[in-house]
Amino acid sequence: MPDRIEKKQPKLTDLDLKSDTAEEIDQEELKSAKEAIQFLTKTAKTLKIYLPNNPIHQKFLQDLTERFISHLQEYGTLRLKVRQYELLYGNEVVYENSNRLESLAFCLFVDGLREFTFHAGLNKEELMNFLEVIGKISDARGADDDVVTLLWQKNFNHITYLIVEDFWEYEDAAAQPLTEPTNLQTVLKEESQTLSTTKTPSSVLELLGPKQTNRSLAEIFELTGKEIEQIKQQIFFEADQSAVSLVIDILSAILQIEKDYDAFSEIVELLETALDTLLARGDLPYVIMILELYREMLSLQGGLAEPMKGRLKKAIEHAGDAQRIKHLETLFAEGKTLESEQLYNFLVLLDENAILPLSDLLGKINQMKVRRLICDALAQVGKDHIGLLASRLDDRRWYVVRNIVYVLGKIGDVRVIDKFRRLIHHGEAKVRKEVIRALEGINQPKATDLLIQFIQDEDLSIRASVVRLLAKANCKQALEPILRVIQQRDFEERDLYEKKEFMEALALIGKEEVVPILGKIMKRKSFFWFSRGKQDEMALCAAIALKSIGTQKAIELLGEGSRSMNKVVRDACAKAIEELKRGGTP
Repeated sequence: MPDRIEKKQPKLTDLDLKSDTAEEIDQEELKSAKEAIQFLTKTAKTLKIYLPNNPIHQKFLQDLTERFISHLQEYGTLRLKVRQYELLYGNEVVYENSNRLESLAFCLFVDGLREFTFHAGLNKEELMNFLEVIGKISDARGADDDVVTLLWQKNFNHITYLIVEDFWEYEDAAAQPLTEPTNLQTVLKEESQTLSTTKTPSSVLELLGPKQTNRSLAEIFELTGKEIEQIKQQIFFEADQSAVSLVIDILSAILQIEKDYDAFSEIVELLETALDTLLARGDLPYVIMILELYREMLSLQGGLAEPMKGRLKKAIEHAGDAQRIKHLETLFAEGKTLESEQLYNFLVLLDENAILPLSDLLGKINQMKVRRLICDALAQVGKDHIGLLASRLDDRRWYVVRNIVYVLGKIGDVRVIDKFRRLIHHGEAKVRKEVIRALEGINQPKATDLLIQFIQDEDLSIRASVVRLLAKANCKQALEPILRVIQQRDFEERDLYEKKEFMEALALIGKEEVVPILGKIMKRKSFFWFSRGKQDEMALCAAIALKSIGTQKAIELLGEGSRSMNKVVRDACAKAIEELKRGGTP
C-alpha cells in the first residue's frame, strides 16, 4: 500500500458531514442516481461473464457511460456515501445488499472507503478502470489487494474518494504526516504479515475470524458514544416490543369475553391509551392490531351489545381525530420513516372523522410518495363522504386542492362532477389539469360537458390535452365547440402545435362532415404578406387533417391542393397523397 493516498478533492470537515443530514434530493435527481448505480452493478457482473471484446459487454459499458455522463451533465457530480451494506446518495439509499459475498457496499466498507464521487468529465476509460477495481475486490484476493491501493494505482482524474483515516485528518492535513493506522488497520497489517507465510486469505473477513480470538473487540472496533447509545436503545426496543405484544394480547382476550359494560369500557380505554402511545412513536403494526380487533368485534353477528358497539365506534373515531393525526405530522417532521403498507393499512381502518385532519395533513407533508399514499387512503375512507372531501376544494393552498381532486377522481362518483365546476377557472393550472384527469375517468355525459368547457382555457397545454382527449373519445358534443374555436379571428395567430391539435380533433370527430370546411381552410388565400406564414400553417394543418380522414372526397381535395400555386400547400398535399397510397399514418 502506498505511504500516502493523494485525493483529488479537499478533505471533508465536520460541517460538511453535518450538512449532509439535512440534504434533500430532488426526486428526478435521485431516480437518475439510482439508475446510474444499477447500471454500474449490472455492468460489473458482465466482467465476470463476458470478455471485454464481447458485444454484450461492450453494450453494457456503453449504456453505463451514457447514463453516468447524462447524470453528471445534469447534476455536476454523483457523490455516494458508503455504509456497511448500503450506498447512499444524499441520505437516500440507492443500493442495498446484505449478502457479504456479493455486496459492493460491504467490499468497499471493510477496506475503509466511506465515500466516493464521480465528477463531470468522466469518460469510458475511467469507468472501465473503476469496474476493474470493483471486480478485483469482489473476488478472492491477496492481502495487498485492498480497495484504497487499487484506486490509488489507477490515478483517477474524475473519481475522488474518502477513506476511513480521513475522518481524523480534517485540520492541516496537507502539512501533517500520515496519522498512525487505526486499530482495524493495525490488525489487518499484523495478520497479513503472519498469514503471508502460511496462506493467502480469501477475503478480509478471514482476517477478522479465528485469528482474532485473543484480541478484544474494543481493540478492533472502537464504538462511538452515539453508536453505543443506539445499541442500548435497540436492546430496550426489542424488550419493549415483547411486553407491548403481551399486554395487547391479554387485553384483547379480556375484551372479547367481557360482558359488563363498565369493565368493557375500561379495557377499551386502556387500549386507547396504548394506541396513542404506540402511534406517537410510529409503531404502526400494534396500532393496526388494535384497530383490527375493534373492526372484527364490530363485525360479529349478534355477539356484542349495542352499548359496547357504540364504545368501540367511539374508540375508532378517537384513533383518527385531529390529535392522533397530529402524531403523524410530528413523525414526518422528525424524519421518521413509516413503512408504506403499514401506514396505508392504518389509515383505511379509520372512520370518516379522520377525513378532514388527513386533508389538512396533506398541506404539511413534503414527500410526494407519502401524500399519494394518504390520498389513496382518503379515497377508501371517504368514498361515502363526498361532501366532506369536497369542502376542502376551497382551500387556499392549491396543492391541497389538487390532492383532493385526485382523491375525488379516484373515487369516481358522478356526484363529484358538480363539485368540480367551481374549479374550471381556478388560478392554478395544475389544479385544472388534475380536474381534467379526474373527469377522464368518469364515463358520464355530465363529465364530458365539463371537459368541453376547458377548450377555452387560458393555458395552451390544457386546451391541447382536452381537445386530444375529446377526439380520442370521439365525443360528438365537442365538434361544434371545437369548430367555433377554429373559426375565431385570432385562431390563425395561435401556435402551430395548437392549430394542428384542433384540426386533427375536428377531423377525427367530424370525419366526412368536416371535409368541406377543411378544404376551404386549405384553399384560403392571404391578401397580406405579413400574414402569409400563419395562413400557410393553417393550410398545412388542414391538409394533415384531410389525410387523417382519408375518404375519397378528402383525397380529391388533396389532389386539388397538390396543384396549388402555393408551394407549402402543394408539397403538403402531395406528401399526404403519397403516404395514403403507402398506407401511412399522419
